[in-house]
Amino acid sequence: MKQYPTLQIGSKGEAVVFLQQKLQQAGFHTANDGLFGNDTAQKVIQLQQYFHLAPDGIVGQNTWQHLLNYALLQKKKLNTNDLAQIAKTLAIELPTLQALIQVEANGMGFLGNGKAKILFEGHIFWQKMTETGKNPQIYQAQFPHIVYPYWVKHHYKGGELEYERLNTAKKIDRTAALCATSWGMFQIMGYHFKVCGYSSVERFVMAQQRSEKSHLKAFTNFINAQNMIPLLQQKDWATFAYRYNGAGYRQNQYDTRLAQAYQYFKDNA
Repeated sequence: MKQYPTLQIGSKGEAVVFLQQKLQQAGFHTANDGLFGNDTAQKVIQLQQYFHLAPDGIVGQNTWQHLLNYALLQKKKLNTNDLAQIAKTLAIELPTLQALIQVEANGMGFLGNGKAKILFEGHIFWQKMTETGKNPQIYQAQFPHIVYPYWVKHHYKGGELEYERLNTAKKIDRTAALCATSWGMFQIMGYHFKVCGYSSVERFVMAQQRSEKSHLKAFTNFINAQNMIPLLQQKDWATFAYRYNGAGYRQNQYDTRLAQAYQYFKDNA
């Protein structure tokens, strides 16, 4: 990790200007004058309290890392105008789009470390290796949590730990691993990269790491290609859930959760 200078009250110069800019990007508005005074210190303390760090007003490496990650996340996030524009383009209600985002990604497409949310699917990895002529059984004994023929939930680690599973799989077969992972705000599987408008899974993944707007673009292309937009226009949650998430949607009450989220956003518009 890059080392940044420790800053506190009395510090000044370009490093403080950079700090103040990042605080502003993260939503902690302060002066941009290169002088670390009481106001900047208070914003640093607010940031530290938000992340449950020691609220001492001193910007050490841990505070720097949390600030930079958080500022990056703010730049990657969708805003209300983005959502309203896409909803209008798709001719669906804004609460419908908001419900999809809430149910698919709990309202966010990125983890706290700035990486896109993912979920690695070992059974899909098995399929994709088979399609390329590899024998997944060779790897099953050594990597039982990565390579398995049927879907099972208990192999999931969730959050940042999913990248550990993905990175292990990439060492076995990089392309198959990327294809066997669901990405971003709408958890679209990598093997759908062509439908989403990309020439390769690598380009698709790069876009998913870029911004939530890229997530929304891929999702729009995907549901348009699958003729699923009318289902959203009609609020046919069950059929959409089946088409988008497969037959297991009932087990996860996907349609019910969509309907409830839609009603929430509709009532609180």
